[in-house]
Amino acid sequence: PEAGDDRRIQRVLELKSKVADLDFAATASRLGGRLVDDQLEFLCLGRRFSIDRAGELHSELHINSWIHMPLLTYVTTGRGVDPVGRWVRFSELKNTKDWVRFFEHRCENALKEIADEHFAVFIDMLDIFGGQEVEQDELGAANFEGVARRIVPIPKVPVLVRYWEEGEGFGSELRVLFDSTADQNLD
Repeated sequence: PEAGDDRRIQRVLELKSKVADLDFAATASRLGGRLVDDQLEFLCLGRRFSIDRAGELHSELHINSWIHMPLLTYVTTGRGVDPVGRWVRFSELKNTKDWVRFFEHRCENALKEIADEHFAVFIDMLDIFGGQEVEQDELGAANFEGVARRIVPIPKVPVLVRYWEEGEGFGSELRVLFDSTADQNLD
């Protein structure tokens, strides 16, 4: 665990050093943010986060490297490709091969456990993070009868959470899907 923490800290420091060279106005425009008081401001998970010229992250919420690193990566490498609404599994994105099992275990399985045991809390959690109901035609699945919420953890990188409750001989299932352009905006 300590080696992983050290790598994350080192990566955040590398990304911070790149922020000073950015054209903040162009970056905000390209990536769906705003320039506020000489800081880049983005709406992430329904909350405002800003990055100053030193690469420091500011928010009313708790900040750690698991938030700081993806947002700095987005700001320094994101191409600003608009989402197209074609949802794909994590494994279909570029450069995810080594992370698929980790993602399934730490994200999909953990969320499924919450949904199975505390459905109302699960829905509240999605809504707290800016979850929006998704229309049937956007899902790309015929006769989907579960819960589907779109959340936006980082602008231009929307995520679709779909959950089917257990019933008629089938177990419950949860999928976290990404817009097919996600890997062009976030590595």
